[in-house]
Amino acid sequence: MMPALLAGIPPEDLRRDCPGARIVAIQHRGTIYRQGEPARAIFCVLAGQVTIARTNTEGAILTTAALGAGDFFGPALGGAAKTEDAARAKGAVSVWRAPVDEFRQLLVRHPEVSWKFVSDLAQRQRRMERRLEGFAFKRVEARLAETFRELSGGFATASASTCASRSRSWPTSWARAGRS
Repeated sequence: MMPALLAGIPPEDLRRDCPGARIVAIQHRGTIYRQGEPARAIFCVLAGQVTIARTNTEGAILTTAALGAGDFFGPALGGAAKTEDAARAKGAVSVWRAPVDEFRQLLVRHPEVSWKFVSDLAQRQRRMERRLEGFAFKRVEARLAETFRELSGGFATASASTCASRSRSWPTSWARAGRS
């Protein structure tokens, strides 16, 4: 099982350019990397979900991303020397792990893959920008419905709009029920 992005690269090129790459199975809640560790690898989710979270000095945890199959991640992607967050498995997970220098060499030797990689990251950034826009401009009910849909892996797509439309009337109907 190989990340879709790399599927078009001949296996001998992958072995030559990324000899240290491995597929790693991680159990539910298993740690992929910890906050503060050296950032030496690039990861790609092959199966399952990975959460990225940051812990502040008071011990509060903020989940900043939920990643699925095909998503590349890791602080080394941005050139960080140390991890600023932690990555954990949400359920059983399979990830492709490659040393950052080897992955860089692979991208240099395969410019078409480099372009696709940049395009995938740009699309992910656009999704994050749309999410931030939603926080700024959408009603709480609509944001809640979108969050449920996202957490369900798209399973709640049909019911999300129903939930949002019903929740608009919730405060009024609840207030009426309280007066009875």
